[in-house]
Amino acid sequence: MTRYASILRSEEGLNKSRQKLLNLEVRLEDMSLSEEAIPTRYFKVRNMIQAGKLVIYSALLRKQSLGPHYREDFPPDLPTPV
Repeated sequence: MTRYASILRSEEGLNKSRQKLLNLEVRLEDMSLSEEAIPTRYFKVRNMIQAGKLVIYSALLRKQSLGPHYREDFPPDLPTPV
């Protein structure tokens, strides 16, 4: 997330982050919640993955740069100076 979905973003980087989160999600679901596992940690990690996916999906939908959301592949449309 820090490398590809921070302030400077691109579609390529966002897709890399999305894939990494999907891989983490699969690994997390493959882990069994044994008696030794702490369920609160499981849910904390699951919620962080979900929040990351939401950030990435919304960033992929926004094709323009606006405020702290800067797409390197879609620079802002600045007015031409007179």
